[in-house]
Amino acid sequence: MHTAIPSFVRAPPSPAPAFRREFVDVCLGGRIALDWLGEARPGVTGGRHVLILLHGLTGGSHETYVQFMAIEAAHMHNMVVVVMNARGCAETELASAQGYCGCWTEDVRQVAALVRERAG
Repeated sequence: MHTAIPSFVRAPPSPAPAFRREFVDVCLGGRIALDWLGEARPGVTGGRHVLILLHGLTGGSHETYVQFMAIEAAHMHNMVVVVMNARGCAETELASAQGYCGCWTEDVRQVAALVRERAG
């Protein structure tokens, strides 16, 4: 109910947040998309905290709840925001036999390490 009800009663943010997409190759031949909010650039944090947002099943940065969380974190908490779009989600082509699975955490770990490395 927490997922379904808001999608029917809450309009998307206006204007819609602008994301810059970066494709990242991950283990086992996988490919994911990182959507950086606004002017955020991969590796440029300016000393700000970085929030990696994860979507629900079959979701992505296009989901209303993800957009509202991204806007809140960036504008109200001055964070750099990146949405990790899982394998085969959010118009990311599935490039491996390993698909998106909530218990497959290796991709999240790789993205966290990449963001941490870039942020210095």
